[in-house]
Amino acid sequence: MPLPITVCRVVSASISSGVTRLVASFTDTPVAPVAPGGLYPAPNSTAEIFQVHKVIEQIGQAYCFETYHSQRPPPAPGSLWYHRGWWLPEALDAARDGAATWVREYYPDDGSEELCLFTFTAIAAHAAHAEGYRSHYGWVTVEAYNAFIRDDIYRLRRD
Repeated sequence: MPLPITVCRVVSASISSGVTRLVASFTDTPVAPVAPGGLYPAPNSTAEIFQVHKVIEQIGQAYCFETYHSQRPPPAPGSLWYHRGWWLPEALDAARDGAATWVREYYPDDGSEELCLFTFTAIAAHAAHAEGYRSHYGWVTVEAYNAFIRDDIYRLRRD
């Protein structure tokens, strides 16, 4: 299933203390979750122009995003981009849930596999990722757990 893509226009962008605030107005209501996600020059492009990590505020069709420690400058106000969210709602719920219990374990050697909630990487007994973290949300790779749960790189567990 292709990820939903929506066109947006950058309204404003500012940077302070390593945090970029970007306001974008969408032509159509984007499919949730809107962040984390990226801005792209064409609908099927993999050439990401800018990442948006967290929604700070939504007013109608306008979203205020924060991006943390970006290596790229924000897109210019007035520019048009294609927006694509990266995660399914379950992944965003898992990343935000500070009460969830995550257990590191090897995947059962039963011939099956699971996909990481965040990266869609295969986790299986005979795969490159034979262990991961599991909760009631599902499985995540060790690297994804470290980034999105332990280190909270998108600051989704903070208000």
